Amino acid sequence: MRVDAVKMIDVETLHGSLSDTPYQANRVLSLLSVMFNWAMKHGWREGNPAKGIKYFPEKERERAIKLLALTGARKAEVLGAKWTEFDGLNGNDPTWTIPAIRTKKARMVVRHLDPETVALLKSIPTNGSYLFPSPKVPGKPLADIKRAWQRVKWEAGIDLEDAEQEKAVIHTLRHTVARHIVSDGGELLTARDQLGQTSLKSTQRYAKLAPGKMRETMTAFGKKLGKAARAG
Repeated sequence: MRVDAVKMIDVETLHGSLSDTPYQANRVLSLLSVMFNWAMKHGWREGNPAKGIKYFPEKERERAIKLLALTGARKAEVLGAKWTEFDGLNGNDPTWTIPAIRTKKARMVVRHLDPETVALLKSIPTNGSYLFPSPKVPGKPLADIKRAWQRVKWEAGIDLEDAEQEKAVIHTLRHTVARHIVSDGGELLTARDQLGQTSLKSTQRYAKLAPGKMRETMTAFGKKLGKAARAG
C-alpha cells in the first residue's frame, strides 16, 4: 500500500489487532505517527492518519506520571518507590519518606501527602515491594516512562514536531509543582522541602515565576505599614 493511500481506519485496525499487548500496540502507533509526519514534511501525503487515534491505557505508567505531577518528586524517586516508604495513608498525616540512598543529594526527604495523592496510592495494586514493578524483570522497578510521557503530551495537544513544545520534559512537572506552591502562597521553605532540595538557592528561581503573589504580599505589607503610620 502506498503511503498516501493509508487511511485512519487502516491504522485503527492495526492498532486494535494488538490490543492484547497495549504497551506494544501504543509503541507501534507512536512510530507510525512519526513516520507519517515525516512523509507529510516531504510532500508524500497530506494529513496524519494516526493522529486522533486513542492509545490503549497503560495504567501503571500513567499512575507514575500522575504521582510525579502531584508530588514534584524526581523520576528516579517515583519509579524506585517502595511501599515501605509510605506511612499513615489511612491517618491524618500521610508521608512519603525517601531514604538518603535514593535521593540526588544523598539526603533523606520527607514529603507530606495531600488527599489526591493518597487516593492515587490506594488505587495502585500491591504487587511486590515496588509501587511500579517492571513487567519484564521480576524484582525490579519500572525502568522508564518516556514513551508514556510522549503519549500524554500527544493527548494534551502538544506538537511533538515543534521544537519549543517538545521542551516539555518529565522534569517539567517538578518545576510546575514548585511554581504552584509559591504562586498559591506557599513559602520558599515549603517548596524547598517538598522538592527535597538542600538549599533555597535552587528554589528561589520559582519566586520569579510568581510576580503576582509577590506583588500581593508587598501590597498587603504596604497597607499594614500605612495603617501603623496613621495610628501613630
